[in-house]
Amino acid sequence: MAKLIVVVDDAPEILELYKELLTDEGYDVRLYSAVDTVVQDVQKLQPDLLIVDFLLGGSTTGWQLIQRLTNAQNNVSMPIILSSGACETLTSLKEQLLAAHVQLLPKPFDIDNFLVQVKNAVEV
Repeated sequence: MAKLIVVVDDAPEILELYKELLTDEGYDVRLYSAVDTVVQDVQKLQPDLLIVDFLLGGSTTGWQLIQRLTNAQNNVSMPIILSSGACETLTSLKEQLLAAHVQLLPKPFDIDNFLVQVKNAVEV
């Protein structure tokens, strides 16, 4: 059975890139461009990995989403990758992110490194 990865990003072209890369690697991928139903869906689906863009709609909604999900007891062990081009902000949050077991993926990213990061995250 294919590992399930949920991706949340507000840029359609980035979502398509994730979908293409991850499905080519054999993963089952669910895409979200908004956070409206993500929390409920993640709790139902129990994905093997969650990839979230830090800035959704110009705000830090991605970080808030991660906080909501990690506060839910049944999501504690779910690997999360936080992606963003806002590298300075991610650097300032690095300790909080690592404490929450959230991996960082700065944009732009190297595709091969990204795929290794995903593989390592889902095989934990």
